[in-house]
Amino acid sequence: NAFIKEIDYSIFNEFLFEIPVCKKTEEDKLKIQALKELLINENPEKALKLLNQLLEINQNDISTLNYKACILFLSSKYNDSIDCFNECLELNQDYKYALFNKGLVLIRTNRLNESLNCFNRFLENEKNYIKTKPYQIEIIEKINENNEKNY
Repeated sequence: NAFIKEIDYSIFNEFLFEIPVCKKTEEDKLKIQALKELLINENPEKALKLLNQLLEINQNDISTLNYKACILFLSSKYNDSIDCFNECLELNQDYKYALFNKGLVLIRTNRLNESLNCFNRFLENEKNYIKTKPYQIEIIEKINENNEKNY
């Protein structure tokens, strides 16, 4: 279990987040507090509670959904995490943060073809190439290994 948690935290450190804009609204304050709880205080449960409060205010807040999906991943709720990333992508099919993060979770759950699709879509924007190309290569190698084992 400790090893699995270590792997999950390693993956979590690769996730992409949209930096919240510091504004004076209550929603922005809650979002910043949630990120503080997650990243500084290392209290994902409290961060998730704050994010759920934000989603009660605006269920379509795409960055909040992305943060929530990342926390669900840390809680080993991989399918819930993927569902949450899917909600983000339903709101904006090109939302790069959810697309990349979903690809990482799909690797973790050994859904390699789906992961490769996420990274291929992410790579359609050449600015994303450096961050994504190593994952794409790793996935292709794993798929090839799996195919060789099946023969």
